Order: sequence, then structure tokens, then C-alpha cells
Amino acid sequence: TLAGEPLAYIIGEWEFYGLPLDISRDVLIPRADTETLAETAITLLESRSKSRLLDLCCGSGCLAIAVLKNVEGVNAVLADLSEAALEVAQRNLMQHHLTGRALTALLDAKAVPPEALGRFHMIVCNPPYGERLQLDNLLQVYKELGSRLKHSFQGNEAWIISSSYDCFDSIGLKASARIPLYNGDLDCEFRKYEMFQGKYKGFRDEGNALKKDFA
Repeated sequence: TLAGEPLAYIIGEWEFYGLPLDISRDVLIPRADTETLAETAITLLESRSKSRLLDLCCGSGCLAIAVLKNVEGVNAVLADLSEAALEVAQRNLMQHHLTGRALTALLDAKAVPPEALGRFHMIVCNPPYGERLQLDNLLQVYKELGSRLKHSFQGNEAWIISSSYDCFDSIGLKASARIPLYNGDLDCEFRKYEMFQGKYKGFRDEGNALKKDFA
């Protein structure tokens, strides 16, 4: 930093997952620990021949761009509430020659998405904690996330990384897999959730079982 100014904002660029990206004060600086999320998305999508990806709260677009550069069959929508952030993401798509496989969209993550947005095989989201997303009631945010997953995403899977067991408890769902890992210097868990209709006992009694791996 120079007089408290991060180097990335001074030089206007930063590297993420080995890729150079344009950066401005309108987006958060991509962190090395966020590469854990990018790596997981790549692992989950690389076996598919074609996929649609939504990068929600995309900022610079680092997550979607890392996936697009490493998995050929992916097309993506990069969405954010900030027009200025979307301009940065669009520049990064152009820099990496990805505009034919991705587009940007002005979208509020808390609002019901327009039907024209379509359906996706994967949604990745790394919200701007402490910046545009306030931490005053973080447990309530996780509680609402669990409720939305349970009632709106039946038949899908969610992977959530956190260093807070209180946040996991607030989700209110049973994890089918728990993977301990370090996200930077944070001791975290990566938990997998499978959404199904009704109670877990009824799900199990019908002969179903939770998948405890990346499959």
C-alpha cells in the first residue's frame, strides 16, 4: 500500500487464479483465498460437456472468468447491482476474449430474478462482506439463505464455505458432506447441501440417500 492505498488500486490491475484482471475502486480486490471457490466450481463443472454459470455479486468477474478460462463448455452471466462493477467485469471479459461466451447483467441478488435470465447449472456467489453487504446481522442472512435453498432450489445442491459454525447452524439444513480446509489463513469447512422436498426422514424412507462427495 501507499499511504494506506492498496497496490491493486494504484496500478489498476491484479492477478487471480493466474489471470491478470483490471481493478478499480468500484470492485473489491480479488483475494487468493477466493481461489478455493473458483477451484471447486471448476472441479464440479469440468466433467460436463455444456454448462450455464451465474456469477452473482460478480464484482471484477474474477470467479466466472477463472471458470471460463479453465472449462471450455461453460457459458456465463456475470451479475451485479453496481453498474460500475459491471463495467470492470466487462473490460475483463474483453481482455480475456470471453465476450462470446459471457454477458453482464444488472441484478439485485435479493430480488426475484427475471424469467428471461433463464436457468443455470451452477450459481457462484462471493458477496462483498463488509462493503455493500453489512455484517450486523450475518446469522439472519445465513438463515434466509437456508430457507431460500430449501424452498426454491429443490433437486439442486449447494456448497457453502465458512469459518463460522454459528453461520452453518443458522442455515438450518443437514450437510451431506463436510470438508475441512484452510481458506487463506482461516480454518474453514466446505459443506455440501442437497435440497429435497419434505423432511430428511421421509426422503430417506423413500429409498434416497445423500451423496457425500463431489459427484
